[in-house]
Amino acid sequence: MNMYKFAHTMERDAEQLYRNLASRANSTGVRNIFNMMAEDEKREGRAVAVLERKFKKNSGETENHLPEMKTVYRDMIEHIDEIPLSDDELKDYKLILDIEKKGLDFYRENLGQLGTEEALHLLRCLSNQELYHIQTLENLIEMLEKDQWRVDDAEFNLTQEDYN
Repeated sequence: MNMYKFAHTMERDAEQLYRNLASRANSTGVRNIFNMMAEDEKREGRAVAVLERKFKKNSGETENHLPEMKTVYRDMIEHIDEIPLSDDELKDYKLILDIEKKGLDFYRENLGQLGTEEALHLLRCLSNQELYHIQTLENLIEMLEKDQWRVDDAEFNLTQEDYN
């Protein structure tokens, strides 16, 4: 499988997974995050197509091929009923974070094995997007976890050290 087709399939499967999870979400906030993630995956799929056209324009057909395989997201889609969604938004955000980390690991494992400059460039682009998602989710989770135990009162002046 051409590495661009592989990346596009990954992004399309991720979009489908997030849309499926959004339809099952118990809270509006989680549903919105799932839909936002799906839209990001859709944009990333278009970005992969742009990178592919740019490469082909500059140097012809790609020779970076991967074996036919099921994406990490396709496997989750096929077992969607086994993915636990809860009434606890924090748990669902942690689930999304876990999905993003699995996607990043899958990209690194499979595109990283090609070792060409072109494959490494594609891997960097995709990894940066996944890392952005991971950092955003980690920040959201951290904010929600702090809020669970923090007391909002003028006599309590908590600093960052108090959160650690």
